[in-house]
Amino acid sequence: MNTFCGLILKIVYISHVSACYWIYLGTLYPCDFIDNSAETGCIKSWVYDDGFFGNTYESIYIFSFYWIFEVITTVGYGDYTGKTLEEYIFSVALEFLGLVFFSFL
Repeated sequence: MNTFCGLILKIVYISHVSACYWIYLGTLYPCDFIDNSAETGCIKSWVYDDGFFGNTYESIYIFSFYWIFEVITTVGYGDYTGKTLEEYIFSVALEFLGLVFFSFL
């Protein structure tokens, strides 16, 4: 599939995998809301810090998919960011992937 449609399908697939990985990173280190993060040393990931904890999986996935497209196509709005080291590394890699992809086009 070397057509434009094939390219779009590949982008959607890569975005889907990236969104799933972003959710995985967000739930990798759960912080208990009862504990004080300063006392326990726990850094709340984007799921817990941005208020997505307790939402349905569908709404978290749709937001993640939106966020992936936002980061790939632009440098992001900055309203939602990573909170842990792994999330920062993934964000930088995703921005670089978008930069390379659109430069190649």
